[in-house]
Amino acid sequence: MRMKKIALAALVAAGTLTVAAPASAATYNNFNPATGTGTYGNDAVSTSPFSDLFTFVVTKASSLSSSILSSKSGDNDVNFSLVQLTGPDGFVADYDEISSGVFEFRTYGPNTIQAGTYTLSVQGTSTGIASYTGDFTLSAGVPEPATWGLMILGFGAVGGAMRRRQSVAAKVRFA
Repeated sequence: MRMKKIALAALVAAGTLTVAAPASAATYNNFNPATGTGTYGNDAVSTSPFSDLFTFVVTKASSLSSSILSSKSGDNDVNFSLVQLTGPDGFVADYDEISSGVFEFRTYGPNTIQAGTYTLSVQGTSTGIASYTGDFTLSAGVPEPATWGLMILGFGAVGGAMRRRQSVAAKVRFA
């Protein structure tokens, strides 16, 4: 029984999003499979220009929302030159720039992405030791055709049952 629980836990872990950090010690990422949310970033950008990569695996079509924000430390700040998501089958998407300057903010999604391995590239310059942080959220994507079929079949069955239901009129007798 214990072995079955371990196998089930391994299967669940394999079926969720996994995130791998690049080799740099300054970069980080955290992922919570239970909520489908995570964070990534670099809390010690000190070289200019810099380039960080974050890789994650999506096991089924999902809706992805993500954002990234640079932080100012004293007179030091981060300026993004590229925040881009690449994936299977030539998928390439740039994050939308919301604000620039001292605090740069970019977003992506929500957009549906397919199963596969994705890489988030963050490139830019830094005027000294500064940082940036980002987050992402995966949610259930578009239902598969079999799911749609079962749902439509269920609605049809309920409708058929309602149509066939006969109402029984109450009979009243007077003495």
